[in-house]
Amino acid sequence: MSRKYHLLKKFGITTEQYDDLLREQRGCCAVCSRPSTDFKSRLAVDHDHQSGVIRGLLCFNCNKYVVGRHRKDKGAELLRSAYEYLIR
Repeated sequence: MSRKYHLLKKFGITTEQYDDLLREQRGCCAVCSRPSTDFKSRLAVDHDHQSGVIRGLLCFNCNKYVVGRHRKDKGAELLRSAYEYLIR
């Protein structure tokens, strides 16, 4: 399956729209801010699985473990707790 077809079929966006998102994020993951050039694969399209709304582009780790569906059950609470710990 081509990238163009995959983006359009799965997310309803064109490769140009993907590239626009990447430019808006200055070529970086929307969560960890690492440049997309640091990764072997392209940044993933992060979207709400219920509404389908696209939130941004994320690296594999952030997409899967930080905000994705594979995060721990209490992912948001864990992130808030980690944030509070780090600013102390």
